[in-house]
Amino acid sequence: MANRNASEDVEMLVGNAGSPRSSAGWNRLHATGVSAWVMHDRFNELEQRLKTLQEAGAVNVYPVPTPTTSGGTSSTPTHTAGSVHHPDKGLEPTLRLEDDIAATNVPVNGNDTFSVRDVKLGAGEAESLFAKFFDKYHLNVPFMDPTLDAQECHQASEFLFWAIISVASREQQPQKDFLSNLSPYFAEALGGVVLDNIISLRQVQALLLLALWPPSNARFWGDRSMTFATIATSSAMYLGLHSPYYEQEYTSSAVELSDGERTERARTWIACVAVSQNLAMDLGLPVRLPFSNWKIQEVANLPSSPGIPTDLQHYLIIHQHAYNIFTDLPERGNAVASSPSDHALLTQITKADAEHCGLMSTSLQNMSLLNKLRFTTVQLHLQAMHFQIFSPSMQRKQGILKAYETATSLISTIIAEDESSDILTYSPRTTLRMILLATCIIFKVSFSSYGAEVDYNSGKVLFNAALLCLRQQAVQYRDQKDLPLRFVDSMKRLWHMGEISPSMNAVQPELAVQTRLGASVVYHCLAVYYDRLALFYRQRDPAGPQGSTLQLSDGFDSFSMPEIDPQLAFADFSMEFTWDPNMPQPYLQGFL
Repeated sequence: MANRNASEDVEMLVGNAGSPRSSAGWNRLHATGVSAWVMHDRFNELEQRLKTLQEAGAVNVYPVPTPTTSGGTSSTPTHTAGSVHHPDKGLEPTLRLEDDIAATNVPVNGNDTFSVRDVKLGAGEAESLFAKFFDKYHLNVPFMDPTLDAQECHQASEFLFWAIISVASREQQPQKDFLSNLSPYFAEALGGVVLDNIISLRQVQALLLLALWPPSNARFWGDRSMTFATIATSSAMYLGLHSPYYEQEYTSSAVELSDGERTERARTWIACVAVSQNLAMDLGLPVRLPFSNWKIQEVANLPSSPGIPTDLQHYLIIHQHAYNIFTDLPERGNAVASSPSDHALLTQITKADAEHCGLMSTSLQNMSLLNKLRFTTVQLHLQAMHFQIFSPSMQRKQGILKAYETATSLISTIIAEDESSDILTYSPRTTLRMILLATCIIFKVSFSSYGAEVDYNSGKVLFNAALLCLRQQAVQYRDQKDLPLRFVDSMKRLWHMGEISPSMNAVQPELAVQTRLGASVVYHCLAVYYDRLALFYRQRDPAGPQGSTLQLSDGFDSFSMPEIDPQLAFADFSMEFTWDPNMPQPYLQGFL
């Protein structure tokens, strides 16, 4: 698509302004208020870009129109051999389901292979993985056409094809290092979407899949899931997915959509909304999505739309409600203000919690297991806001203990249901984040003055059960541990840090991280883990990593992740682990 955009940009400049190098052309540019020198530089840039692409043998290159004898331009472009002409593909978004560029290396029979970069996949393997994707993974967020086959998808969108393949390969990779070799492709493809104006329905769907099931080399810090979801949402609006039956207002091309295509566009838009809010909540981001409730209802038509799966409707309802909760709370009660605001926040949390519980009886009957977990996770994020109350009170304590109860219930439900549902194996990465939140709440309460109110041994059992759940979400990435396994290691150590720090049981559970809403407890626990681990290494090597600046740039770097014994044998760790009065405040407050 990059080549076509460049050539059409050149054509636009020439056709709209005359020859940019002629005085008449410059005069027109000046008349529009555009700097001639800026346009001159832009023209040279596009011209050089087009030349480079042509020299590289790129297909679908539109040459600059040839001047006619009358001084105009020829309206009939010439094409290189093998090119495919799409007259309706310009700088504007396309309303077709296909990508803006025909895919290459398409198998014509079962013996051929699909390939990208150093990755090759047989046609039979691809069809098998597509079947697995729609049978196991897609049901968790059912927004695509389940009849889409591998070859049809590759012809329409190579980006979506490999996104589906990457998701379906998470449980068992077709080749050694398959996913690690495929991961760099997505960074390149994303660049094409953002920089080269390649936008289509299939591209939006691919971005949603990457947001839900990130590449196996993903890190916790610098997580790009929200980036994928944000680009998908803005691109969907650019295509008019949020305005069914008004698609013509978002393109100059003729709009011809079947009922099935329009329904798939609606499903994709609903997924954009739900996934974006889900990720914003998980990451503790007070995102205000740029659309109103009536637009959502118009697309979903929740009470009576047979083309929108019930599970997708429920997913939308849950996170529209979460959106309303978490955009109101910071305004009605500021957690970083004084005690009166603490009281206001407590009041709003209590009210929102009651409304959330009532939602199940009114709008969310017969939910799937995953949606029940999503519903509970919203409730857990809301209850975790009690940690951000500064003023000690019985209401704060009861709220935190209620969050502990919800966290243990969430883990118990996942453990009980996973054997029959395989929810941990096939669900999106959002499941990992809900487990991590529950794990951190169990830890935070167990090692605080509130720990006397809960059963320590039961909490430890559920904490370890949560770590087993995290392991179930692991994906092999070369010989390295992926994000779930790195979380397992860090959470094991965090629990042991609590066991060898009895003074923690004398203080109330407080958070140093205050701006990430309900997710603050997760970021607080990780911040403490890094500082404590830095202290340990400083005692071994004074010139080693320092915890005082709270360096959280990449999460689990090499110094913080040496191998640990599976049985939690931390003999040398505990012997050398002592409190350093020079460690910074407030990052370790509550952990003394």
